[in-house]
Amino acid sequence: MGNPSYYRLAILGVVLQNLTICLAENVPANFVFGDSLVDVGNNNYIASLSKANFFPNGIDFGGPTGRYTNGRTIVDILGSEEVGFNLTPPYLAPTTSGPVVLQGVNYASGGGGILNESGQIFKETIDRLAVEKETILAKLLSADVQLRSVKQKGSAQAKRIEELETQLAEAKVEVESSKVMADKSIAVYRADAKAAQMEA
Repeated sequence: MGNPSYYRLAILGVVLQNLTICLAENVPANFVFGDSLVDVGNNNYIASLSKANFFPNGIDFGGPTGRYTNGRTIVDILGSEEVGFNLTPPYLAPTTSGPVVLQGVNYASGGGGILNESGQIFKETIDRLAVEKETILAKLLSADVQLRSVKQKGSAQAKRIEELETQLAEAKVEVESSKVMADKSIAVYRADAKAAQMEA
């Protein structure tokens, strides 16, 4: 058994067996791993900033499916046209259970990767939103201080007061909108980071 020829023969046997399976006309199932290039909707079922469940994505299907394309992914095309598979369902879809899993499953997730840097763009987006939020809050505070100062100077500056009040109202709307968006994004990022730490 310590003979190198034996190991070579065993490896050759495994390779030939896998090649036979790959070249078989009746392939039993299709299992897909990857990122947004082949994601068919797994990110619809997780907390992630990387989603494709909005138009124009999926327009060829009549609506968004979670694919990062207007129609089928390359795996959908190769699977249906070359091998004869139906569209491989996303692993996280509630309907993907029981015998459906034995016919093939798509595990791909947009934004996924094997490197630590894979999700860096989302962290940078969260950090940028947090900085923008602080900048807008500072502008709002400044406008509020200016408004109070102008009001104290009297009615001669009534027009300026109206302008500042308008600016203040607009800033408040902008702040509220940015705050909601930033808070949601920060919450999602923290939840994902916590989940990743727990998995590690």
